[in-house]
Amino acid sequence: MEYTEEFLRLQVRCNLAETEDQQVARYINGLTEVIRDQLVMQQIWSIDQAQTLALKAERHAKTKKITKSHSYSPIEGSSKGYSSKMEKATQSKTTQPAQKQAVKKSRAKRNQNVEVL
Repeated sequence: MEYTEEFLRLQVRCNLAETEDQQVARYINGLTEVIRDQLVMQQIWSIDQAQTLALKAERHAKTKKITKSHSYSPIEGSSKGYSSKMEKATQSKTTQPAQKQAVKKSRAKRNQNVEVL
């Protein structure tokens, strides 16, 4: 993690007189918001512990981002499937009465022809 390397390099360079708690707080405040939000819920006592948790949170955020970009949206797919099913159902309903009427007319014509004979 580049941030941790830079943080430690600057810490040595500046030679600040800080307690471990102050260093941890400064380290956490410099993290990205997504990672920081995950670390805030933890009790962290050292920079090493903060670094380990930050790396885990970073990996988790990356895998979450990858799965979101490759995931299938059930809402999109189901609405498309639903609308096409509705169209087919509507079409069949509108064509069924016309077909039934045609069958009734042809039966009526047959019956008239039979009666005439």
